[in-house]
Amino acid sequence: MKIVVVGSGAIGSLYGGFLSLLEGNEVALIGRSPHITAVQKEGLKIRGVMGKHHLRIAASEDANSISEADLVIITTKTYDTSQAALSAKHLVDGGAYVLIIQNGLGTEEQVAKVLGTRRVLRATTCMGALQEEPGIVEATGCGLTEVGSHYDENMDFVETVANMLD
Repeated sequence: MKIVVVGSGAIGSLYGGFLSLLEGNEVALIGRSPHITAVQKEGLKIRGVMGKHHLRIAASEDANSISEADLVIITTKTYDTSQAALSAKHLVDGGAYVLIIQNGLGTEEQVAKVLGTRRVLRATTCMGALQEEPGIVEATGCGLTEVGSHYDENMDFVETVANMLD
């Protein structure tokens, strides 16, 4: 699956990094410097409760550098959700689903409205992460991630994503 993580700070990098380890997944992180620059130059380093990993993973500051995706994961702060969604609109217009992993309520409907699609999923998680320094993320908690959707037509893809995150 082609996956783009928009808002690749601590939690986005954690999810993106581990999803990149699954066979068949191609993951790209979209975020801000200096973190993204460090990932481009030296790879993503994850350490903590889930062990040590050094991953070579695609990373960019511009979602437009990615031409296609099956899944766009948004892990920004809630106040950046609309802007993050719009930055990946070309991917959604091409058929990608959107998965929102963040604190707060109401963003699923907000993203559906902003993008003009109902291909939107929502996740809650007990995972924890801290960005220790650019390019280095510490996994501070390992727990359940639950995926669902306000829109019934997404349930088959919800199951696909839930199995991938299991």
